[in-house]
Amino acid sequence: MAFGLSNADSIDLQNETYTMKLECQANEDLFIYLSTSTGYKTPDFSADCFSATSCFLPVTEEEVTSYEFGIRSDLMDDRLRLNATVFYSKYVQLQVGATVPRLGFNRFNLYAATVQGVEVEAIFRPADNLEIFGNICTNDGEYDGLTQLQADTITVSRATSPDGIATIAYGEAKKMKNASDYQANIELLWRVNQSGGEIAFGGNVAIEDESYSLVSNNPGSLINHDPIINARISYTPHEGN
Repeated sequence: MAFGLSNADSIDLQNETYTMKLECQANEDLFIYLSTSTGYKTPDFSADCFSATSCFLPVTEEEVTSYEFGIRSDLMDDRLRLNATVFYSKYVQLQVGATVPRLGFNRFNLYAATVQGVEVEAIFRPADNLEIFGNICTNDGEYDGLTQLQADTITVSRATSPDGIATIAYGEAKKMKNASDYQANIELLWRVNQSGGEIAFGGNVAIEDESYSLVSNNPGSLINHDPIINARISYTPHEGN
């Protein structure tokens, strides 16, 4: 109860999930797999209560079906390890939080969304004492099947729409919250035997595309991620030193 308001209701927490996977060890250096799985986020009640019409509103169960295809390989006499994954996920009744017109801030559902992308990572050892690691991941997420009310909601009653018109097409074109289009990282590690021990020099650079911290994509929620650069050096004495 909040400010003398309450909401009496019930929800069904029962659900089943499955995972199916097909694997193929083509040879000792190549592994291929294909998988599908389902998942869900339990139904709930929004924790917000601002008025008699927006007090602990029910949130429908979110369901997701995911597909994944992957390759794991060792090449060049085990000097190069190359892994790649393609993924696709379909969400139904996606649970989000935003300001709902005439209801205030609440958790609620968007009809559907898809997330798809590719992830590639590689480890290359051109020499016994040198290792180079890199990975990149792309992410393409979009809403679909929105109602007009849902489009109004994620545009904050048209406040973030061009010309103040909240069309369904514009709502579905919004970028998903905290979903950058790509992330990439490259790392280097070089080891040198010196003075009775091993000196290791390492460093990495990570970059990430811009993203929004709010579903509505307000200009103030835009996050421009600066590159992250790390460097390190360590010394490990050999056994007995």
